[in-house]
Amino acid sequence: MADLAAGITLDGGFLKFIWRNETAPVGRVPIHVNEDLLKKAAKGARARLGELTDFSVEISRAGIDLATNLAKKNECRSLLYELACAGQSIHKQLFTDMKGRDKEASSTRAKIDQEVAGSRLAIWTDCFCHVPWGVVYSKKAPLPLASADPTNPSDYAEFWGMKFRLAAVFKRGEIITDGHPLGNLKMLTVLNQSTFNDALSRLPSTRQERLTSRIGRLPHGSVSNSNDTKSIWPQTFNDHCLLFFYCHANGTRLELGPTDTINVLEFEELFDRPSAEESGKFCLTFLNGCSTAVGEGSEAFQAATMAPGFCGFIGTEERVPDAFALEFAEDLLEYIDEQQVPLIDAMYLMRSQYWPLSLLYGVYADPALRTGVAPTGTKSGVAPPTNVLTSSGHKSL
Repeated sequence: MADLAAGITLDGGFLKFIWRNETAPVGRVPIHVNEDLLKKAAKGARARLGELTDFSVEISRAGIDLATNLAKKNECRSLLYELACAGQSIHKQLFTDMKGRDKEASSTRAKIDQEVAGSRLAIWTDCFCHVPWGVVYSKKAPLPLASADPTNPSDYAEFWGMKFRLAAVFKRGEIITDGHPLGNLKMLTVLNQSTFNDALSRLPSTRQERLTSRIGRLPHGSVSNSNDTKSIWPQTFNDHCLLFFYCHANGTRLELGPTDTINVLEFEELFDRPSAEESGKFCLTFLNGCSTAVGEGSEAFQAATMAPGFCGFIGTEERVPDAFALEFAEDLLEYIDEQQVPLIDAMYLMRSQYWPLSLLYGVYADPALRTGVAPTGTKSGVAPPTNVLTSSGHKSL
């Protein structure tokens, strides 16, 4: 399988896409894309993702099992169909050349679409236009409404999040490109405590024990306000580290409490770590709250988490069910921090295990990122919920 990359820059009022594989450009010329139309298509796809979240919260509250409720299964199928249509709209804009080179753009699109499942795709950009890359849909037409099984991820294999080992990176400062491991990650966990406690209480007891044990093994446990975070951060920032947030959020703000928030500028100021960059130490950030990947321009966490000493983040495209977010995070951390699975490979595995809500998450970090030797401790081996939608939680973060 090949490695693919797309470089995106601003060029004369358009977004210029240069597609490459391991050895050469894909296509003879760059594709110049209309930024406004691409953003409009991305907004539509996020709206469809939000509808999927709302559906999962609804059936979770009602205790509905899609395997036995045909009406709700059909509703889920319809939602995924609409999401595929929205993903196809993004796909259309990505390969519509505004300089009239339709034949060349069509040839590039066909080559990308023909890539085999599991290929690595890295999106590199020096501009702030953000797309929910995981829900881009490759086929010329989505699957027929009546034939796809909404509980079977293989029926939706043309979503880019399902097809590719995918990462999108905003280029700012130094980044890791050689695949060397970060080593053991010193983890700082920052929680909205009331939201965490509420979601945790609704998980199975074995899952509760695993989560509390993981936090209990951390050098600092967890913190639940910005003042404590500011005090503890200096004990962490000179090492390779993982900065993990579980809280209410949007594209520009993290909410630790009703009056305790951290916006993008405050995030940059609070987590400044230039000395770590000088010593080759990097921080991966996991912003596990609603819509943390959606900010625009300078008010975007995608830029803040590529500041000096950082190597990107794991974030979300829309509202995320609260209990689901906890379960998803624990198993993803199991892969990357204890089993040393490279980050994009870990997310690729999570896509199927937590289908379809896994499409809410994306990797916005260096695609070569991986950790080193695992810390001591018991691995969870906990299987994901049998029905991800039903067990997702009673509300969104």
